[in-house]
Amino acid sequence: MTSDGPEVRDPSATQDAATAAAVEHASLVLALEASGGFTFQLDLNTGALVVSPSFHVLLEMDPDIEVSHEGFLSALHADDRPRFELEQLRARPPEELLQDEFRVVRPGRGERRFRGRYRVLSDSQGVPSEVLGVTIDITDSYEAGRVRGLVLDLSSDAFIQMDADGRITEWNLAAERIFGLSRDQATGRLMAQLIIPSRYREAHSKAIARLLATTPAPTVSRGPLELAALRSDGSEFPVELDLIAAPLNGTLVFSAFVRDITERKALEATLLNRVLTDELTGLPNRALLKDRLTRGLAGLVRSGSSLAVMFADIDRFKVVNDSLGHAAGDQLLRTVADRFVSATRPADTVARFGSDEFVIVCEDVNEGEATAVASRLLAALENPAHIEQRDIPLSVSIGMVLTSDPSHDSGALLRDADAAMYLAKERGGGHAEPFDEAIRGRALARLDLEADLRRAIEREQLGIEYQPIIELAGNQPTGVEALARWLHPARGMVPPADFIPMAEQTGLIIPLGEWVLRQACRQLAAWDRDGGPSLSVAVNLSSRQLAQSDLADTVGEATADAGISPARLCLEITESALMADTEAAGDQLGDLNRLGVQLAVDDFGTGYSSLLYLRRFPVQQLKVDRAFVLGLEQNSEDSAIVRAIIELAHALGLEAVAEGVETAEQLASLRKMGCDLGQGYFWSKSLPAEQVRKLLF
Repeated sequence: MTSDGPEVRDPSATQDAATAAAVEHASLVLALEASGGFTFQLDLNTGALVVSPSFHVLLEMDPDIEVSHEGFLSALHADDRPRFELEQLRARPPEELLQDEFRVVRPGRGERRFRGRYRVLSDSQGVPSEVLGVTIDITDSYEAGRVRGLVLDLSSDAFIQMDADGRITEWNLAAERIFGLSRDQATGRLMAQLIIPSRYREAHSKAIARLLATTPAPTVSRGPLELAALRSDGSEFPVELDLIAAPLNGTLVFSAFVRDITERKALEATLLNRVLTDELTGLPNRALLKDRLTRGLAGLVRSGSSLAVMFADIDRFKVVNDSLGHAAGDQLLRTVADRFVSATRPADTVARFGSDEFVIVCEDVNEGEATAVASRLLAALENPAHIEQRDIPLSVSIGMVLTSDPSHDSGALLRDADAAMYLAKERGGGHAEPFDEAIRGRALARLDLEADLRRAIEREQLGIEYQPIIELAGNQPTGVEALARWLHPARGMVPPADFIPMAEQTGLIIPLGEWVLRQACRQLAAWDRDGGPSLSVAVNLSSRQLAQSDLADTVGEATADAGISPARLCLEITESALMADTEAAGDQLGDLNRLGVQLAVDDFGTGYSSLLYLRRFPVQQLKVDRAFVLGLEQNSEDSAIVRAIIELAHALGLEAVAEGVETAEQLASLRKMGCDLGQGYFWSKSLPAEQVRKLLF
């Protein structure tokens, strides 16, 4: 059924809708006021302003005071007022949701900061007529943000925040300093194009895209990460970055702390260089050598070629180092290092293995090429080194091993090359010796001999022989020199030239030398008890013994335990031992001199003899080396040297002792030159104690 009459509405339904709208509006206003906001309505024609009750509360105003647009403007901060003049508001885009912030100044009570969202509405003619909006008090959050900004600006790390598009929204003072861009220059720009090197930008974009594609937006923390970054001038530098991606209002926000690690990386490089290179020569050290040798062996799998390892030891380096001092020795090592590098190929490794030892690794070589490298190394040292106004002759002994087996052990290669080097040195030095199995046998035999020597010293299985020392003018014995002897149970008599250098190298010379010292003192006391002549005993002292801080105490105990006067003990020290550390040697000899012990310089003339240390050191004898005595009747040069040494000794108030006297002619020449004492086969070879007793008593 239809009706053509007017529509009849239910008044109760209209009332219910109005009530519901009123309740909804009241709820919204209540919620807004509870969150610290207020609503407002401004008539752009009259300036009438209607606000919700919370306006008075937030601004701490008397609720009975009528609010007007002029009154509102007067409460604003002077810098904010122009934006809220009626003319300015009328010029705003109509119907758009606008946002602005302003500050309300409360005399005596500080400022409050608000954020307003509003629309400008137009009348039926399209003329702006009123503004409707809401505000929220953001003072607390603004202050928190400001404090956060101050804290971030105090940070030494750059703080960068980006939105989901990768555009920079925050950029602290440290970021300005590190990257060379001000906050205004950086804000709003894409971080990837600003501080990430171009070669990494694609990977960066893909990583961001993966995060943005994840639903729901994840919270991701990464770091610390080491990356390369760009400065404003286009230069790259290393940074360490901690990154957090976290959702905010449904989208990801990226926050990063970035620190410049340029100095740290430089320090790490310096420390690594110190760990892997030799400080004196700048060459690779043992650690880096081992790494390169291991990689070289692994490369044999791919190349199918061979690798050569050469072990080089400087001949007579100890003489230079001991005679001229450590500074000269260091200069010599640097000279050899530089010449070795110049003589090898760019791909070869020249490393300092230790002391005066070098190792050269040559990859991708055959036997002929390896031999050619060794020849260049030897040739590089043909010219002497000019050190401290002296021309120092140079030569090296080289051991060489070649392998094409990638499973070869690097330690075994070094051991074999070292064994070949020892053979080269035994054969006079100055040449390269290729390794073979016979050399390995010799090396093993040397190891066995060292072990046997250690046991012999521990079990006191060595012996001592004594060679008489004769006063030349009256041809009377005045003393003996104690000499260690080793009768091996299987090898027989081991020459001193075989085991004394080994004892020096291994440090066994210290217990061996002390044992000889104590045994010699006891033997002198035993001869005294047998009614023999009042003799002195000479004992050789090695450089290692001279370096012991308790040497004088040890010598004093040895003479006291034996019951002999220290004045009857003569300690013989070689020139090289004295020159190893002249200051320390001077202190030690001073202590021994105060003890009353006699001191002799052995093998005088074989090193870089210095009158300075002879004058400084409290020695009583100079011993002329047997090599010069042997040449007395053979050439005039040796005669001149012997005469000069004897005259030097007498000029310094010292006794001259000739070693290795074997003929009557040598004895006659020495007597004519005024030599004081002598020893050698002319009178007797070294003998066991009982035979010496029969000879001299």
